[in-house]
Amino acid sequence: MQFAPGPIPTIDASGSDLTIDNPGFTDLVQQSLNDLPSLEGSLDVLIDPMTLFADELPDGGELAGVDPVTLFADGLGEQLANNFDSGQMDQAAAITDKDFLDTYELIPGEAWGSPILPWDAPAAPPSGAPIQAVTLRNLSNPGATDFLPGDSFSFDLTGMMQINPQNPYQLESIRVYANFTKNGYTQEPVGVGISDANGNISYQGQWTGNDVGTWTGFFAQYPYPSATSGLDAGVWNVRPPPPPPSPNPISVTLVNPSHPGESAFSVGDAYQLIVRGVPNADVQIAATFNGAQLPPVSIGSTDATGLLNTSGVFTAAHVGNWSESYTVGGFAWDGTLTFSIS
Repeated sequence: MQFAPGPIPTIDASGSDLTIDNPGFTDLVQQSLNDLPSLEGSLDVLIDPMTLFADELPDGGELAGVDPVTLFADGLGEQLANNFDSGQMDQAAAITDKDFLDTYELIPGEAWGSPILPWDAPAAPPSGAPIQAVTLRNLSNPGATDFLPGDSFSFDLTGMMQINPQNPYQLESIRVYANFTKNGYTQEPVGVGISDANGNISYQGQWTGNDVGTWTGFFAQYPYPSATSGLDAGVWNVRPPPPPPSPNPISVTLVNPSHPGESAFSVGDAYQLIVRGVPNADVQIAATFNGAQLPPVSIGSTDATGLLNTSGVFTAAHVGNWSESYTVGGFAWDGTLTFSIS
């Protein structure tokens, strides 16, 4: 077969048994000790301490032609014959046995543990868990920062890994959960799943009419150490769907009677709101206050001529930036009323 060019595939050792058996040095040492008496006895039988070995070379031989190993063996044999002491040999054997046992006992316990295999380890331990990030995308209207009921969304998370506590050379996936708030109220935690081998995971869904409001959220590892912190997902709005166009022209006017002609207001200024549209119809406002989406509220109904005229005074509770959308009888005004109160 012909191989296609490409990188060498990564070796996955997860399915292999990497346990290293204890080689059993204790049993080996004991067996050697048990064999020593018979070995010593055989030496006593084979070597006669009274035997003398000739010093002369074989007939016709010359010293220069004798193998050095043979000369050494002959010399050793003569020394054994003349100086053999079985007691000294027993003492030397005992010392050797003790040294062997001491060496075995000094081997550290971690020598019997599983090794860190080269294909499991990078060149150096990671300096820390990877940087985590989250991106919220509007799948129905790419690029839009807010959502409408029916829009699909995706939270794309990266870097969702941790250092393996059993092997500092490895990063491992984690189980991720999400915690959201809507209009300041905490929602039930949501299990997202387990990140992949690269630390990536996505959480997708679709907003409904019950999700209208201002949202915040964060993602964290499960089990989570805190219910109030994690990877911040930011702030986003799910806005109410736009109503159908009105058969009657709709207009909205905000007047500053305290400072005629000025569009900005101060605390204590009076206001007059004039709405025209469908006769005898409910008027609702969907407002954004300092960037936060407020629930729609009804401010009254138009009269038989399609007019709603209401007034009041702004207080310190109203300080901030406002943006308001209006519906009259369920029909949307095609404009937006923006103003500020200081």
